[in-house]
Amino acid sequence: MKKLLIVSVCFICFSAYSITSDLKVGKALPKWKSLLENNDISLINKCKGKVLIINYIDPRYDEQSIPAVLAVRNAIVDGRLSLKNFQAVGIVDCDTTWKPNSLIRSFAIRANKKLPHLKSILLFDYKGILGNKYGLISGKENRNAIVLVDKQKICRAVYRDKMSKKQIADLVNMAVSLQHEPYKQARQTHPTK
Repeated sequence: MKKLLIVSVCFICFSAYSITSDLKVGKALPKWKSLLENNDISLINKCKGKVLIINYIDPRYDEQSIPAVLAVRNAIVDGRLSLKNFQAVGIVDCDTTWKPNSLIRSFAIRANKKLPHLKSILLFDYKGILGNKYGLISGKENRNAIVLVDKQKICRAVYRDKMSKKQIADLVNMAVSLQHEPYKQARQTHPTK
């Protein structure tokens, strides 16, 4: 029982993506759906065919992701990023702190409401499984990570810990560029008779 979130940019669209043991740039995003128990997974349908910025948040260091979140929000307000082609997802790692999940959840929801332009989907990783199993975290001390995913659910960038101004600018510019790439729906395979 722990954690919290502060606005976000993080994702998880899972319906037809390969499971991998690690999150790697250039590879398909792993299936995370079953790992996020007690979340409203129907929200993930909003992610299909969109560029995603997933903000995996360690409540102990939640302020580290604020500059990146604000830069993404500003790109939306300025019209550089369109919510038609982009979705922010925040995932709070509730396993890193002693605080009760209910407190973390209420704080995260309140913080998310402070950035209405972002329209973030907020999810909670109560057991810290995503960070541990898929390499989202770089160590036990700080578990923050921001992941950029294209419309085909391919990981394009992973930033761990505190981001520099250049990294933040690169993240926003790459998201802006990726939103203009067409979404290619996976081909359906039908069994032959």
